[in-house]
Order: sequence, then C-alpha cells, then structure tokens
Amino acid sequence: MPTRAVIYARYSSDQQRSASIADQVEVCRRYIERQGWALTGTYDDAAASGASTLTRSGYQRLMQAAQASAFDVVVTEAIDRLGRNLSDVAHCFDQLSFRRVQLHAVNLGQVTQLHIGIMGTMAQLQLTDLGQKTRRGQLGRVRAGKIPSGLAYGYDAVPPPQAVRKPANGESTRSRPRSFGGSSATTPPARRRAPSPLSSTKRASPAQVDARGATP
Repeated sequence: MPTRAVIYARYSSDQQRSASIADQVEVCRRYIERQGWALTGTYDDAAASGASTLTRSGYQRLMQAAQASAFDVVVTEAIDRLGRNLSDVAHCFDQLSFRRVQLHAVNLGQVTQLHIGIMGTMAQLQLTDLGQKTRRGQLGRVRAGKIPSGLAYGYDAVPPPQAVRKPANGESTRSRPRSFGGSSATTPPARRRAPSPLSSTKRASPAQVDARGATP
C-alpha cells in the first residue's frame, strides 16, 4: 500500500494573492510525486492568520483527519505555514508524531524536533516583530490625524479621503439633499409648537377675582 500523503497550505493576509494557495499546493504536489507517495487530500486556509489555530477551519479538519488515521504524511511548503506560534507548531508536531504521522516541509524535508525548536522560535519572533511594526504604523496614522484601523461598518472611502455613511437603501447621504414638503431645503422646517390650553386662557384681573369672591 503506497504512503498516503496530504497537503496543508495557508496564506495569512487578504492583501496577498489568492493564487498563493495554488502555488503552495503545486510545490507540495511535486515533492510528493518525487517521493513516490499517493496524494489523498488537500487542506488549506485562505487569508487566515498564523497567530492562532482556533480560527482556521482547514487546520482543524487536518487534525481531525489525523486522529482518524486518514493519512501517513503531512506535506507543507514550510513550517510557518502550520503557524507562527511556537506552542501551536510544537503541539501540532506532537499530535502527528503520537499518531505516527510524519511531517515534511518542502524546504527542509522530514521535520524533526530540532526543526520545530529552531524554525518555530524564528516564526514566533517574526510574529512578535510584525505586531510591533503594526502598532508603530497605527501610531503614525494617529499622529497624522487619521484612523489607525479600517473604516467603520457602513462607511465607504471616497476621494478626497473621507468617510461617507451609507444608509440602509445603499444610497450615499451625499448623493442628494433631503426635501421637505416639496422644497429643496436641506434642513426640515422648524416645528410649530401646538398652543397650550393654559396659554390661551386670559388671566383674570384682581377686580374680577374680587367680584367672583363677593357674596350676593
């Protein structure tokens, strides 16, 4: 029975090309072909951060299949495709090793505990460095009077750079002025306050009060 191999591929940001998954799969497929193994499945996570494994459905399905002994080897382009958190990568390696599943990286060959320690640490340091650079960039945007993150929900960016609220009907509030009562005024006319019943009653004079209180 030929060795059953599966591929895991991931790219971390929606800023990257979606073709990155296909490129990784092709590189891994050629590696499997050179080893004489049988490719039985592919797992991938598109635009998924390597900081955590909990939010990656492809990774979760991979580990579930490993528990069911569905394959013998996992092939990935590099160790950091599995994750950039050292503890996550080490946990993955331990789980696969416990089930006698080999882990291979195209750029390393068969992955050992030594690779996990060295490459996992480098991936962790790179993740920490990326976080520091991201916060530095956000600080620069704040100092420039800009929003440090993306636009709020319901807003679009329009030139010149500014935010415009989108109503529920999809039209921009800048598209046309509101009209009230057939006029083109951009503000509604002031509401007239209904007269109070008390305000319409004339105040009685002192003479009238005395006259009302006098006995016949």
